[in-house]
Amino acid sequence: TIIRSDTLASRYALTYHRHNQELIHARTEAVILSLSWDVLNRLLQDTHVNTTKTKIFEEWATRWKQSPLFNKLPQENIDVLFNHMIEVKVTAGDKIICQGDTDDRYFVIKKGRASVSRRPAPHSKEIKLAELDEGMGFGEEALITNSTRNAAVTMLEDGHIMELHKDAFIEY
Repeated sequence: TIIRSDTLASRYALTYHRHNQELIHARTEAVILSLSWDVLNRLLQDTHVNTTKTKIFEEWATRWKQSPLFNKLPQENIDVLFNHMIEVKVTAGDKIICQGDTDDRYFVIKKGRASVSRRPAPHSKEIKLAELDEGMGFGEEALITNSTRNAAVTMLEDGHIMELHKDAFIEY
């Protein structure tokens, strides 16, 4: 049997569904991960927690996964990024982003609604640009640039947001 790294078979243990030991040869340079049973069991327990978190993620993030920022990423990368997001409880009136601030976080609304507004000049009246609903993300420029925020985002109702820090985005 030949197992290539870009196939589904490569995601399973080399001894998967085999009851005896086999001699395995690498046909090209390869990296093989070897785990003891106790380490594997601990990882599987952690995976159960992450699977539960991923199921919760799937309920509210259908729109988020379609975002131009993430829609070209493989599902595995999206799941890894999700596992690095931090859930924050917010209340109506909370300013999530202030225009002019520098920041290193991207946000997704898990529950609730928010308003996006902008002041065209320092002492001018704030202009409402949009409303954001569940599953909608904002602040993506913070992940790829070092610029200041060009708008403010304020929660319109109580809810929850998910934060993704720039360092996690760049790493994964």
